[in-house]
Amino acid sequence: MGLIDKIFSGTSLAGFVSHRNLYLLGLVGIMCGLAWSHALLSIGQFVLLGNALLELDFKLKWKRLKSQPLFWVLIGLFLLHLLSILWSTNLDYWFKDLRNKLPLIVLPLIIASSKPIQKQEWSLLIKVYLLTLFILSGFSLNRLLSDAFLDKRELAINISHIRYGLNICFGIALLAYSNINLKPWLRLTLALWFLICLFIFQLYTGLIIALLLMVLSIVRYFFIKKRLIPRLLILFSFLAVIVASTFWLKSVYSTYAAEVPTSYNQELPKKQNINGSRFYHKMDDKQSTNGVYIWRYIAYKELYKAWNKRSKIDIKGKDKKGQSIASTLIRYLSSKGLTKDSLGVSKLSERDIKAIEEGVANYKYLDQNKVENRIHDVWYEIEMYRDHGYASGYSMVMRWIYWKTAFKIISKNIWFGVGSGDVNDLFLAQYIADDSNLEMKYRRRSHNQYLAIWVGLGLFGLLYFLFSLIFPLWHIPKGRHLMYMAFFVIACLSFLTEDTLETQAGVTFFAAFNSLILLGLRDQDHTSR
Repeated sequence: MGLIDKIFSGTSLAGFVSHRNLYLLGLVGIMCGLAWSHALLSIGQFVLLGNALLELDFKLKWKRLKSQPLFWVLIGLFLLHLLSILWSTNLDYWFKDLRNKLPLIVLPLIIASSKPIQKQEWSLLIKVYLLTLFILSGFSLNRLLSDAFLDKRELAINISHIRYGLNICFGIALLAYSNINLKPWLRLTLALWFLICLFIFQLYTGLIIALLLMVLSIVRYFFIKKRLIPRLLILFSFLAVIVASTFWLKSVYSTYAAEVPTSYNQELPKKQNINGSRFYHKMDDKQSTNGVYIWRYIAYKELYKAWNKRSKIDIKGKDKKGQSIASTLIRYLSSKGLTKDSLGVSKLSERDIKAIEEGVANYKYLDQNKVENRIHDVWYEIEMYRDHGYASGYSMVMRWIYWKTAFKIISKNIWFGVGSGDVNDLFLAQYIADDSNLEMKYRRRSHNQYLAIWVGLGLFGLLYFLFSLIFPLWHIPKGRHLMYMAFFVIACLSFLTEDTLETQAGVTFFAAFNSLILLGLRDQDHTSR
């Protein structure tokens, strides 16, 4: 009997204050905090650790650990980071990185050494997780309705919008594959709502993964039937989707590439406008939008004065996305083929003024859906980088630069890496060596977990990481297989575009569900769907 159970034994609180309930309380704290609160994540883990120490029954815990070979596989990645002190020179950063990755050993250790989670306990944990996501989606929807032009990154609370999307995506997977006590209609309603949230909140990483999981589920279902007609139906459906998507993307690109007419000659610019104000032309800058050069036909003083008469946001201020309002205004006027002076501003409607204040830089974005706008953004980013070398602030091309930088570091440290303590220093040094034009605030690490492991721990570390992900697929009980496969797909795909294990929210999400599904649920009736 543990210390807490002894203290409250024979009292009216004996059935309420117990080690088992404290264990569940710690897990509930983590379930609540995964999508919005770093504090709850830390508190939940402290409760789990403190409770495990006060239980005192270390022999039984050790016996449980020895019976679970997956436990030793899971903690190996943390041990490799611990071992990398031998070839890390920046010990302060090594310690900081190790502290950040503590969930990779704390959660498997506590969950594997504890009594297996029963069906009703698992149902409670998942309901808390789903309820938290539902409440958060309500707050996000309220923010969106209050400000239609709100930056999508502000819809998540305290964590990255990408990890917010991953949590919602896994919520859908749990509704589909976890045996929790919810009515079928409620499961379906919640799953559809979460899917809608991924779209309207522009959580595209989560949306793509969720759609991929749906496709894989459909394929699996029909192929298990082993009938020719369903298989042919799947094949033709895929072909139809591919053809339809191709024509749709072609249509979107046509809209993107369509040039707007101008009342002036872009190649033979005038020196002044009808008011006598001098035009500024940056002839060597080929940045354009909708076929119009951005940095030509600008009468700065006249433009600024005209803007301040139309808007309450001063021309020296920022738009609601934190960008220079002057830059947004110039880009927006260019997108309409207008001169950047008082005449151009006079042709803007109140809707245009509102859009500029909200940070919209292209008038086409007002009448397109959010998916089309995002595709336009990606094409614009690629063009700016390809033609002019601009990358700062452009998420897609910045990731390309991060990956190239990571490979340059890897090429010099293939086998054992640079040590987890020196990763940050080596990235900054490589940016300097490359004379990168990225602004300092954008000089980040790999934004790819596989490359992050390779840079820090070398090829041997990467191979072990891949082994720790794949090995459980052959050892997880059949009843939990679908749920783990969904988690596996979500985690592995997120690792392609994010350093998921380098942040508290990301590493705790991975360690918590990986440990619970693989080590905490011993009975197949948890996931019998």
